[in-house]
Amino acid sequence: GLKRHKVEHYIVKNHQIESELLIDSLVCAILYESYQEFRHYDILLYKESRMTNRKKLLENDRILDRYSQQNDWIYIYRWFSAGKINAFIKVEIDEGQYISEPQQYLSCDE
Repeated sequence: GLKRHKVEHYIVKNHQIESELLIDSLVCAILYESYQEFRHYDILLYKESRMTNRKKLLENDRILDRYSQQNDWIYIYRWFSAGKINAFIKVEIDEGQYISEPQQYLSCDE
């Protein structure tokens, strides 16, 4: 059977609105490798900042929950499979709140 759930976190350096298509491509490449093995697979992306960066997170991984999710979280990509329903959605996030409705995401094959 399928594994239950996987969550991955990534930091985006020099995030700009124009980089969204590049981010989409990266997420598709990551998901393509193993999403079929899971019922749910979440990829959370954060913009790099003075607090949300590799060095700070290695020093204290709780920064992700205490700071990054409220201040630097920019997207969640979610794959889920429930019986005959399979969906791949993307949501834009600002200050810890969804700022776009979850949208069925284009196929990574396109």
